[in-house]
Amino acid sequence: MLFLSAIFWDKSVILFQKRLFKSVIVGDISTVVRLQKIILQSNSSRLYAIRLVTQVCSNKRISGVDGKTSLTFLERFEVNENLKANFANWVPQRLKNLTVFKIDGDPSFLQVFTVSDRVWQVLISFSLQPVYEATFHPRSFGFRSSHSLYLVQRLLLCSLGFSAFGFQKRVVRLDLSSALCFYNRNYLLEKLFLPRSIKLILNRFFYNGLVLNFYSPEKFSYGLINLLSNVMLHGIEDIHDSVRFGSEVLFLLRPRDNEKVIYSLVRSFLEERFFPFRGISFQIFLASVGFDFLGWHFFVSSKGNSLVIPSLSDYQSFLLRVKRIINNSNYGSNIKVSKLYPIIKQWRAYHRFSCLKGSRFSLYFVKKRAFKVFSKESRQDFFSTKRLVNRCFYFLDSFSSSNSGLEEFPSPYSGHLIFASSSGFFNSFILGCIHCGMKLLT
Repeated sequence: MLFLSAIFWDKSVILFQKRLFKSVIVGDISTVVRLQKIILQSNSSRLYAIRLVTQVCSNKRISGVDGKTSLTFLERFEVNENLKANFANWVPQRLKNLTVFKIDGDPSFLQVFTVSDRVWQVLISFSLQPVYEATFHPRSFGFRSSHSLYLVQRLLLCSLGFSAFGFQKRVVRLDLSSALCFYNRNYLLEKLFLPRSIKLILNRFFYNGLVLNFYSPEKFSYGLINLLSNVMLHGIEDIHDSVRFGSEVLFLLRPRDNEKVIYSLVRSFLEERFFPFRGISFQIFLASVGFDFLGWHFFVSSKGNSLVIPSLSDYQSFLLRVKRIINNSNYGSNIKVSKLYPIIKQWRAYHRFSCLKGSRFSLYFVKKRAFKVFSKESRQDFFSTKRLVNRCFYFLDSFSSSNSGLEEFPSPYSGHLIFASSSGFFNSFILGCIHCGMKLLT
C-alpha cells in the first residue's frame, strides 16, 4: 500500500511539472505562477520530497548538525506537518562542512544540511526545475535530468567530424569552478522565478554560508544547488559556439575566430555575475592534437575523422586502483574479484561508446597479471583461476543499458509534449509537439 502511494506521489508531481514546462515554453506566465504555487503547497510534493531525501538518496547516512541520519515513519509525517505550517517562513539550521575524497584521491569540500533543510530544497527544486529546463541553452548538458552525459560526446564528435571541417578548428577550454565561490547574491535572487518569500529564505541559506557547486545527482540530493549554479552560468553559451557541462565550457573556434575577443566577452560576463573577478584557466588546443574533457580524449585523426578514447589521466587512475587491489596480499583471490568487478564494470560502462581497440584498453596485460597472482594461491588451479579472471574481465559486448551500472533517471520532459490549439479554418483541433513541431490533425 505504501509502495502504491509513493508511485502516486511521483506521478502527480511529474504531471504538474510537465504542465509547468509547457506553460513556460508557450509564455503563459499566469499559469506558471499558479502551477508553482500548486506544487509548493501540494501534499504529494512534500511527501515525495521526504521520500527522496530519507529513502532514495544514497547520502542519507550523512548527518547534519542535528545528528540524524534517518527518520522513522512518524518523524516523516512530523516533517511534513512542519513544512506545511512553516514553509513560507522557513529558518534553516547551520551547515556542516566535511572533506571528502574523490576516486582519483583529490579532496573536495561538502556542505551537509539537516534532513528538514534538504527536504525544503528538494521541494523548491520541484517548482523551479521545469521553469529553467525550458529556458536553458540546448548545449548546456551538465547536471540536468533531461540530458544524458553521452549527448556531450555525440555532439563533440559531430562538431569535429570530417563534414564539419573539424581538423581546422581550435578548442578553448574554461574551468569556472573557482568563480562559483564568489557569486553575486543579488544578481542570483533577481534572476530566480520564485515568490518573494522563497527568495528571502534562500537569502538565509546564503547568509549561513551556502556555496554554489556542482554535485553528482546520483550521490547527493542537492538538486537545488546544481540548479542555482546552472542559473548563474546560464548565458555563457550564447557568446560563441560552445558546449557546457557544469562549470567546464568548451568553445569551438573556426580559423577566422579570435580567441582574444572571446576572452573579453567571457570576462565581462563573469564580472556581472561574480565578484571579485579572478583569473580563470583559459586553455587552447588544436583539434588535430586533441584535448581532454570529462574523462575522454577527443582528437581528429589524419584522415579527418573525429575519435574519442579514454583520457590518459583517467586511464592511469583506473589502472592504479586495479593494480593496488591485485597486488594487495591482505586479500584472497575471491575478495579481490569482488572488489575488482564493480571498478572494471564502471570504467567499461563509462567508456562503452569510446574507441577501445588495441591491447591497451582491452586490459590484456592487467588480466595477465591478475591470472599470475591468483594462480599462486594453493587453493586455485588453472581452471578455477581462469573462472575468477573471467568474472571481473569480460568483453564490452556484454554491456547493455540495463546492466551498465550507471543509473539513468527518467526525465519528466523526455518524449513528445503535445499541446492543443483550435483551428477555425478546419473547425477542429491541431495537436502538436512543442519540441519537434510534429502535428496531428484530428
